[in-house]
Amino acid sequence: MRLLLLTCAHLTLLLLHTSHPVQAQEDCFCSGVTSNCSDASLYWSTLRVPLRGEDSGFFLSDRDPRTWLGRNRPVFNWDTYELSYQYKPGDSAVYYWALPKEFLGSKLTAYGGNLTVFQRAVFSGEPVEDSEVIMTGNGLNLHYGLGGGPRTSGQEEKNKIMLKEDGWFVLNSGVPVPATKEEFIKVLSNIESLLVRTTISRKMDEAM
Repeated sequence: MRLLLLTCAHLTLLLLHTSHPVQAQEDCFCSGVTSNCSDASLYWSTLRVPLRGEDSGFFLSDRDPRTWLGRNRPVFNWDTYELSYQYKPGDSAVYYWALPKEFLGSKLTAYGGNLTVFQRAVFSGEPVEDSEVIMTGNGLNLHYGLGGGPRTSGQEEKNKIMLKEDGWFVLNSGVPVPATKEEFIKVLSNIESLLVRTTISRKMDEAM
């Protein structure tokens, strides 16, 4: 992994923006506080989080970011500016990149934007079918995608995840149920952890 982008709509411009306002094209949603809400004119901006060493705030996790994985620490390669993890022989566990604090907290202005991840992996065998992204907040776990699509070993992949309820789901007794807008907004208002799947297959050599 070498770079993540989070596109948000802000009243105050942060890094990058367009010169034209983004007009709301959906029904106003005010979390049940009032039904008398109105559209707002916002501008797109992009939060860029490049990797700069092993202290960039990224770490390896399983589905539960509180799990201590001992010595399973990623290493930063200063030649390629990539954070990488070398899998041990026979390690078939499914790991995730836990994103740093820049991606946590209230990200309501990111609704309708996207999370863009650049990563690559060296692997063989059949792909893992598991949640591609897990976003947790306010007592809810939202999942995105189940993976299993075609990937090429060693080739960098660009994955763009829409920050909108479409394609996201909650697990009800292990059964995927499409997330509602209310659930998505609830999590987005206080993101406690954001995980992006590292493991591509059951026979992994290295993830970057």
